[in-house]
Parts: sequence; structure tokens; C-alpha cells
Amino acid sequence: MRLIALFLLAAAIGPAISPARAQTPDLAQIGELAADGRCAQAFEILAPLEFEMAGIAEFDLLFAHCALELGETGLAMLALERVLAVAPASTQARFLLARAYFLLDDFEAARREFELLLSLGPAPVLGDSVGQYLDAIAARHPRDGLRVGGYVAFGVGHDSNVTDGTANDLIYFPGLNQDFRPAASDREDADDYANLAAGIDLVRPIGRRHGVYAGADVNARRHRERDALDYELTSLRAGYRHAWHNHSLRAGLGLVDWRLDGAAYQDGESLEIEWRNVHRRRNQFGLAAGYARYRHDAAADAVLDYDDTRLRLAYTRLLGPRGDQVLGVSVAVGREDDVNGRDDGNRDTIALRIHGQLPFSEQTNGFLIISSQSDDYDRENPLFAERRSESRNQVAAGVIWQIRESTSLAATLVASDTDSNFALYDSSSNDFSITLRQDFF
Repeated sequence: MRLIALFLLAAAIGPAISPARAQTPDLAQIGELAADGRCAQAFEILAPLEFEMAGIAEFDLLFAHCALELGETGLAMLALERVLAVAPASTQARFLLARAYFLLDDFEAARREFELLLSLGPAPVLGDSVGQYLDAIAARHPRDGLRVGGYVAFGVGHDSNVTDGTANDLIYFPGLNQDFRPAASDREDADDYANLAAGIDLVRPIGRRHGVYAGADVNARRHRERDALDYELTSLRAGYRHAWHNHSLRAGLGLVDWRLDGAAYQDGESLEIEWRNVHRRRNQFGLAAGYARYRHDAAADAVLDYDDTRLRLAYTRLLGPRGDQVLGVSVAVGREDDVNGRDDGNRDTIALRIHGQLPFSEQTNGFLIISSQSDDYDRENPLFAERRSESRNQVAAGVIWQIRESTSLAATLVASDTDSNFALYDSSSNDFSITLRQDFF
């Protein structure tokens, strides 16, 4: 890639040292900075000159190269469009434009530009690189446009509190002025489990920027002793995707079916809209809004039915020389609307999540997720003579070993704690699991 950069910069700044450009900034010197890997310093010099020098091919090419290296894909594409408007056979501009599309995951547009570039007879150094890009596109984005992916995962684990129950032997109910012993289903209990999950995703592009998708996931868990907690969770999803420059928009519908101990327990329908923006390649911003309704199958459980509205803001930053270190944070607010008169009423939620990923080697990555959620209910519970309020805190840490390109083994420890003003809902747990996963592309 360093050789490619030197070739492009040499081609871009060659005319800049001619007598006709004697009064312009020294693009040759700025190009040397960029070729030496100091694109940020070069871009600081070039950016203030964009209005004055836009339309000068050697400036636009150098500006586009530096903008791409810094993740300013939109600015780079504007500069390249200016070059191609007057010089449609510019192999340097075509290469940079194709690379910009590739970085935006617009593989059809990237393929088209790379193939057009080959028809122009580029220099050998460019031709070799174009072949590598086309091979990568063929592997990630087949020409028929339909992308199919899937996975199968099997895991075993031990949970110190599979019931999410309380450790308290006696619970005082102020509304009744009496102590009660919690039922077995509400008491803390440990158990081993096995988990099997599988999923499939289909994505069909429509033109350069549009596409539709569909997918399904199945997750089944079996416990060694607590058979009543065995479950199967099936989810279906479908929607529309749109991408432009460094933005993407997704709108989709989802269906969920939850079976508990072999019997139908709960189902749900959801709608979610999500916008993402990639800024300077290493920064990703996201904003998502969703609505869902959950209904229980048994009439006795209908009091637990609710509607859920969520809004989430997220930021992720790629760190390190190779961008393989990840740090992200998200904040979500939500409203859970009681629909059948449950004792605690509606629930307002605010949640914070921080996640990080750090590579230990080329095959091994460590991750850490810290989350905290605060819940407040709006109705006084007659048994406790006050409104329910609680906080949930969780820390998840683990290591993922990439056995092969599409096969991984993960060891995960999750520590959870719930602190409620209703002693019945106080709980804590430690869950350790080992999962083998196979991905299909």
C-alpha cells in the first residue's frame, strides 16, 4: 500500500512543481508528508486551501488521498468528482474513488470503478492492487448481489442463580405487616446448562445504495436440574437498508416467540429504525429508536403484558495503529407501558453501557462490558406500600480465541447484581460459560 501511495502522490504532485504553479503552495512538499504517512499534518495544510484551489487536479488528488486516509470519505469523493468531471480517464482519481466506495462497503460501486480502471490500462503497480481489491470484493460480496451468512454455536456453563431469585430467607411485606418465605421459584438456585444457537442472515442489494434483508435466530437452553426454566427463543427479522457516503439507515420489523418448558409462554412484535455514521473511519455514531409489544400466552400471565419504547445513542471509537482496539459507550432511555394493570404499573428506564475490546495476539481478543440500568415504576405496590425502584449492574469479561478464520472459542464470565427497594427482587449471580461458534459466509 505504501508503494501505491507513493505512485499516486507522485502522479498528483508532478505538475505542481512546474513554473505555471510557482506561486501556489508547495504541493510537492505536502505530498512528501503524505507519502511518509503524515496525512494528518498534510491535511491540516490542505484543508484551508480547499475553497481557493478546488478544481486544480493535482490539489484535488492530494486532498482526496489525505481525506481518505483520515476517514473523511465524503470530502474525498467530492474532490475526486471534480477531477473526473474534467479528466474522466484519470487512473489515479478512479483508483481513489473505487477505494472510497470499498471503505464505505458499497462493493458494487467499488467493483464497477475498479473494472473501469482496468479498462483504462493503469500502471502495473495500480493493476496489481486493483486485482487484490476485486478478489476481496468477490469473497465478501458475490456478483449475484445476494449475501448469505449464518452461524451455529454450542456452549456449556454454570449459573449461580438461574432463577434470578433472592437470597433472603424471609421477605417483609409492609402492606400486610407480615413476613413470608419466598416460593422456590423466587429463591436463588444454582444450576449447570447447555446452550445451542443458530442463525441465518440474507442481504439483497438493490442498486448502489439500497437493499433489503431478512434473518432468523434460534436459541435453546437446557438445565441440568431446573427443567422448568428450559426454553426455546425464536426471532425473525426483515427490513430495508440504505447507505450514502458515510451514513447508513436501517428500518426493520421483528417477531419473537418464547417457549418455556415446552409450552408457549410469550410472543412479541417490534419496529426499529437505526441511523449510523462513520466519521474519519475510526469513529462510529449511532441513533436508534424502537417500539415493541409483548404478550403472554397464558391468561394467568396476561397481567405481565407490556408495550416498550426505546431510544439509544451510541458511540464507538477504534484505537491503536491497526484500529483493532475498540472502545464504545451507549446510553438508552425507555418506557415500559403496563397494559393490563400490573401491581407496579409503568416503568421508566435509563441504561449506560461501556464496552471495550483488546487484542492479545492475532488469534486472541479480550473483551469487557460494563452496564448499569436504573428502573422506576409509577404505581404504589399494595404489598410493599411504596413504588418499586431498582438498579441493575453487570460486568461481563472474556476471551475469544480465533481457531480458524470462521471458528472461535469464547470463555465468558458475567457477574450481575440487582438492588431493589423491594427485598423480593434483590439478587446476584455469576455465570461462567464456554462457547464454540462456527460462522458461515
